[in-house]
Parts: sequence; C-alpha cells; structure tokens
Amino acid sequence: MILDPFSPLSTELYSLLSVALVVSAIAVLLAARGEPDPRGYRPIARYLGAIGLITLFVALYAAFGAAGSLTDLVVNHAERKAATPYYFGYTNLDFFGYGMSGAFPIYDFSTNAGNNGNYDHTVASGLVAIITGALFVLTRRWRLRLEAGAPKDAVVVRVGRTYRSGVAAVAGLTLAVSLTTMAYAVFEFFAPNIVTSAAYPDDVIRMEGLAEFLAFGFLAVLSGLIFRRAWRELAPALPALPAHKAPATKRATPAKKRTR
Repeated sequence: MILDPFSPLSTELYSLLSVALVVSAIAVLLAARGEPDPRGYRPIARYLGAIGLITLFVALYAAFGAAGSLTDLVVNHAERKAATPYYFGYTNLDFFGYGMSGAFPIYDFSTNAGNNGNYDHTVASGLVAIITGALFVLTRRWRLRLEAGAPKDAVVVRVGRTYRSGVAAVAGLTLAVSLTTMAYAVFEFFAPNIVTSAAYPDDVIRMEGLAEFLAFGFLAVLSGLIFRRAWRELAPALPALPAHKAPATKRATPAKKRTR
C-alpha cells in the first residue's frame, strides 16, 4: 500500500498497473496496421495517442502521490519512528523512508523534523502532475484536431478508439486497485493488532489506515471519472448488443370433440 512498501498488496497490484499501461501504449503504437492511410496521419496519430496515454496516468499517479504525502500527516510520526527499529530489525534509520509510488524517490516521512519529507514529496509530485498534465492536454488537442471531420473508418479514428480502449482499461484497473486498498485500509483501522505491521502501536496503524483510505479514495474518484469519460467516448463505436427475444411458445390447440 501507499504508506507501507512491505504490504502484501503493494508489489502485485502496482506491477499489474505498470504492465497494463505499457501494454496499452504498445497497442496504440501498433493500431490500424495495414489500413489504407492516404493522408499519412497514422504515425503522428499513434505517437500522440501513446504520449497522451502515458502522460495522463503519470499525471494521475503523481497527483495521487501528492495526496498521499498530505494524508500521511495524520499519522504520529514520532511513534512510528520509535517503533520502526523493532519492526524491521535494525536501528539505523538513516536510509529508511516511505515511497508513495514506484516512480518517485523514497522520502523519509518519519525522521525529518517538521514533516519536511511530506511537504517535499508533495511539491515534487505536484510539479510532475502539473507538467505531465499540461503535456497531456496539449497532445489531446492535437489528437482531436486530427480526428475532427475524419470518416468513421479513417486510420486516425481507429487509432483514437484504441487509445480510448487503453485509457478505459488502465483506469478501470486503477479503480479496482484503489477500492481493494481502501477495503484493506478499513481492515487496518478496525483490526490493527493483526495486520502485517503489528509491531507498530495500534493508533499508528489506525492512522495509517485512515491516511491510505483518504489517498486511495482520491485516486478512486479520479480514475473513476477518467474511466467514465473514456467509456462514454468509446460507446458509440461499440457494436450494439443483440436484442433479447423471448422464446416463442406454442399455443395449445383445443382438443377436438369426438363424434359418434
């Protein structure tokens, strides 16, 4: 989880998101292969789609990192620092810190005076979110300009559909990971004595659970909105589901009266 790099939920779920993002970007770069492209827009459409996909989720995860470093302020850092040597089996904390996501450096939130680690990480993640978000907006404008007025079977439109499918897939997985971790954070809050980091005081574990719930709630809301937007843009291109027809029933024919 976000505040505990040794959580059983961390590596597997975050690796899933990374793989999904890479696979989606590759799918965009390979979209509309072999299709006629009289205007020659296929390469630029592919690159704009791949860059837009990556920058969108880098901005999302960076904003999530900033939110997580702020929600961590609810945790009693002095208590967590005091209990850390007993949990990890060493007393040298000079190199220890909490990482908000795999894309950012490790920041020590417990040993810095005045919560400087939290504020430092908030600024660093916020700058990443702003810059990559601006790049996403720019590439999106160029991509929509290519698609404007193009027929439905044009190469740029096909690439755009692949891009939206990738966005919906990664956003949906991000939403699922967020909801899963929020559920585990609730478990941490109400059962602090049986979680992995049980060497910490109960109030520290509860507050870490609260911090994680708030941070992943923020991520769940944003990823849910992204998924909804991508799905609504993608829906008109999806084939309509066949209408369900009730099975035909045979009418019972009245029995003929016997005649003598």
